[in-house]
Amino acid sequence: VCQNCIEVDAATVSGIVVADVVATVFLAIAVYCVSGHDKGRLSRASDRQNLIANDQLYQ
Repeated sequence: VCQNCIEVDAATVSGIVVADVVATVFLAIAVYCVSGHDKGRLSRASDRQNLIANDQLYQ
């Protein structure tokens, strides 16, 4: 029926599916770790500081 098709056995298909699931789980864990969900961290508002004073805004 298909002249340019490649036959793939069940072991190859299952290997691709398992590898895809493992890669997705690994990526999800990596994103969770990098996103910085620290429970003991203070709010980010305390990290902000003014670079210039308000009275120096307009010269």
